[in-house]
Amino acid sequence: METYLLLDGSSGEPVALLDGKEITVLRTSAASALASRYLSKKIAARY
Repeated sequence: METYLLLDGSSGEPVALLDGKEITVLRTSAASALASRYLSKKIAARY
């Protein structure tokens, strides 16, 4: 099980405990969407 512990930058106190698998899924889909946007031909159409 992957987890991320988010800490407050100034105090170091825990802010959130996040599911790593869900973050990876979101990051992967976001990277794919950006790559598609910037690497596709300008004349490509969306359907």
